[in-house]
Amino acid sequence: MTSNDVRDILELHSKTSNSTDIPTPSKKTNKSEKEKKPDGIPRELFQLIGGPPPIAFVKPAFKAKPNLRKKAVHWEWQSFTNQGRGEDDQLTLHHWVKCTPTSESEDSGYWFAEYNKKIDILKYDDEEYEKYLTDKDWTKEETDYLFKLCDKYDLRFIVIHDRYEYKERSIEDLKDRYYSVCKKLLQVRPPEGSDKGALIAMNTYDK
Repeated sequence: MTSNDVRDILELHSKTSNSTDIPTPSKKTNKSEKEKKPDGIPRELFQLIGGPPPIAFVKPAFKAKPNLRKKAVHWEWQSFTNQGRGEDDQLTLHHWVKCTPTSESEDSGYWFAEYNKKIDILKYDDEEYEKYLTDKDWTKEETDYLFKLCDKYDLRFIVIHDRYEYKERSIEDLKDRYYSVCKKLLQVRPPEGSDKGALIAMNTYDK
């Protein structure tokens, strides 16, 4: 800031030797005539921004018109059976299916049944049971009933115990009978490409 600016702010105008008594108009007066400070803006802020900001030009953007001439998709109410529920369960359900050239036909099954994973439960025959699996506390009928529930509920013994209606048994009793049968079957059967020792260790249960 120079001395002339200070004189202009204090309205102390210098006079030359050839000047008259008429005061020289200040730069502030000329600036105020060109740009008038709007109401609501402090003087210091108005001096910093140098006047009102220009109006920004924003290009309008419009959404594309929907294609109303497109043919509506046809849907059909079709029946299906879920293979993941088991072979014994033939419950028929229904859902809406979009009709396309590659759409599945009626009652062709459930799309997500392939993601249903089942645990492989060991099976035994009458000869193996009589030779290796007999137990004084368990009959063959009750053992068959237990293995059927284990296969149905994927070894979820909390659920199996809740559904168990053959005889009053604890969860530990059910686990002990199941794993003892599986361990004995693995011991007497020849290995089938897997680590026999690891399988036996996995089916060991200490009641």
